[in-house]
Amino acid sequence: MKKLTKKELKQLQEEVGRLNDVYINIGKLEMQKQFLYKHCNELESEVKELTNEFEEKYGKVEVNINTGEMRKIKEDE
Repeated sequence: MKKLTKKELKQLQEEVGRLNDVYINIGKLEMQKQFLYKHCNELESEVKELTNEFEEKYGKVEVNINTGEMRKIKEDE
């Protein structure tokens, strides 16, 4: 039975090892992406909650998030 040389086998093993590392890193990145999507959804919900609270308190307004200034939103906007 023919076999690869030790050098060829080592080279193949190293390449397969690097490929496996890439697959593992892709999996880790995918998990991070899912965590960030979940976190983003939570933050969007919090912003929506705040927006609803402000709307109850001030009516329909547009808020400049840099200055805090409010401008009434016309009904046709």
